[in-house]
Amino acid sequence: MKKIVLVTALSVLFFSCKNNTESTVSDDFILKFLNTYYKPLANKEKSLLFIIPNSGCSGCINNIEQFLLENEFYKKTNALIIFTNIKDFKAFKNRYSKYGFLSFKNVFVDKKNMFLKNGFVSFYPEFLIINNEKITSRQFIEPENQQVYNIIKDNM
Repeated sequence: MKKIVLVTALSVLFFSCKNNTESTVSDDFILKFLNTYYKPLANKEKSLLFIIPNSGCSGCINNIEQFLLENEFYKKTNALIIFTNIKDFKAFKNRYSKYGFLSFKNVFVDKKNMFLKNGFVSFYPEFLIINNEKITSRQFIEPENQQVYNIIKDNM
């Protein structure tokens, strides 16, 4: 009986993290957003952008959050962390205030769900590299793409 419960739980976890990874949020929207809210970041030679949905593959989201904290991305002047798809802001605030995420200057909390409204439909966090106002790389942070952490470290 325990094996059946374990197999069922693992199956649910695995399949809940299997979703469409196609983000339809356009490069134009992202660049316009940066120029509106974080202009200095848009004009840097190299900037790193993390779009993290508040719901989706919870293991993937927890992993990137931990990675960002461990590597002190909140201190990076060339990085921006965006939290979007927030359905319950009170629960979101309770979860992230303990890490201090909400007080970091390079963290944007998308309270209006602009990214969701403009097509960010992925259950996975997304990592982007922006060079001189052009998006040069987009990677989803998903179970099948663990090498993305090396790409992030190489571009820190």
